[in-house]
Amino acid sequence: MQLTEDAQPLRNLLAILLIATVIGGCLGDEGPGSDDSVAAQPDPDPDPGPDPDPNPGPPPVAGGSFPGVPEYPYRDQLPDLGDAADVTSCSANGTTVNGSPDDWLVVTLDTNDRCEISGSYFVVQNSTLNDRLNISGGPYAVRNSEVTSPGTGGALNPGGTDILIESNVIRDNGIIPSSTDHHGMNVRGSTSGLWIMSNSIYQNSGDAIQFCHGCIGGVHDGPEFVYIAGNVMHDDEENAIDLKEFLGPVVAVCNEMYGYERGEFSGNGEAVRVNDEGQQGQVWFAHNNYHDNLTDVAPYSSEAEGYFLDENTTNVNNSNSNTVFADGAEAQQYYDQYLAQYGLDLSGGC
Repeated sequence: MQLTEDAQPLRNLLAILLIATVIGGCLGDEGPGSDDSVAAQPDPDPDPGPDPDPNPGPPPVAGGSFPGVPEYPYRDQLPDLGDAADVTSCSANGTTVNGSPDDWLVVTLDTNDRCEISGSYFVVQNSTLNDRLNISGGPYAVRNSEVTSPGTGGALNPGGTDILIESNVIRDNGIIPSSTDHHGMNVRGSTSGLWIMSNSIYQNSGDAIQFCHGCIGGVHDGPEFVYIAGNVMHDDEENAIDLKEFLGPVVAVCNEMYGYERGEFSGNGEAVRVNDEGQQGQVWFAHNNYHDNLTDVAPYSSEAEGYFLDENTTNVNNSNSNTVFADGAEAQQYYDQYLAQYGLDLSGGC
């Protein structure tokens, strides 16, 4: 059929229809990549917002039962103390235990052998261990257990992230007097987020709690964010708390420490020693109870940024250090500093 110039609008319309037909045949009714034989499916995620992180990390934390100490972030996920055990044995060559955020596994042990455990989302509870317990990974917890040792370094040696050590008896590691250190707890350099709470730690031929030394650098990034609260530590050969190397902060509140005297082989009778070796960050001590010690607090020559608030002791050796001791109204400016830095009130009583 021949079209005259007067039929130009009709020619344009036919061209448009032809182009639309070609595009429609290429794309189909559903657009690119569609299959005409498959019916359209409803959107499985009608929420236009981003999908949740499959590894969200610990839930938000608020203040716990001790001043200045955040709540352990996984406390609500911990199994009951009466729950049956999922794991009842442990190897000196290493045992791996991995639960899940909503299903923590229970480890209950009764052993005279050395134990090495690593993993996440598990709790060692209601256990009796008569040799060293090395434990790593995280999050995990050790609670309601007794750990002693014939003298093999540290009785309980935690490392990793988001760790709770609570309501345990850690005692009689090594023999007093001893020329070799056997600590109740030895905190490793790879530790970030450690709660040591409401434990009884005593008569170890070293410190009740010692932080590592020569342990920062390389793959290590701690110890940091360590909270020591509500513990009773006494009659160890050296110190209740010996802070050697750490990034901090280290927060110690509402602890009782007594019975520290000069030892035959080691120990100068200091309940707390903030040492003068290695890298050191912030130290916050408040509301602790010291008695019957040769020296209560000894940060001499330490480079740590230390604050001892309302400790109510003058039995200290603070020569050549940057440590602040303040009580009452004088302590308020430092409580304000802690609140501004960490969002928690350190000033409350025990």
